[in-house]
Amino acid sequence: MIRSTRILLPLVLTAVAGAAMAQSAPLTRADVQAQAIAARDAGHFENMDTPRLVVPTGFAKTRAQVMAETAAAQRLGLVNNSEFPKTATPEQSEQIRLAGLRAIGQTTDLAQNPAQNVVQ
Repeated sequence: MIRSTRILLPLVLTAVAGAAMAQSAPLTRADVQAQAIAARDAGHFENMDTPRLVVPTGFAKTRAQVMAETAAAQRLGLVNNSEFPKTATPEQSEQIRLAGLRAIGQTTDLAQNPAQNVVQ
């Protein structure tokens, strides 16, 4: 009697646990995504530590601006050629930025006075 109980009891418990697990099927990927979207739309994710995903709507710089900034960096000797990395000074960074602005036609007071922009 004791021997049969020792054998049958674990088998019965395993069968019952398996049946209980089979009744509660896991959520599908689509279900989880739908719940996450509904929670986001309801505003439940506002207080989380992770920032919202911002989808870029366009490029920050035009092609002409990037080309002008690259040319300015090359002129200043700041483009790496498999050597030790060179770091631009704040003045050089400003010159590169202004070259990009000139390429797209945007100028500032500082860009209109080139005497202030010269870095030797």
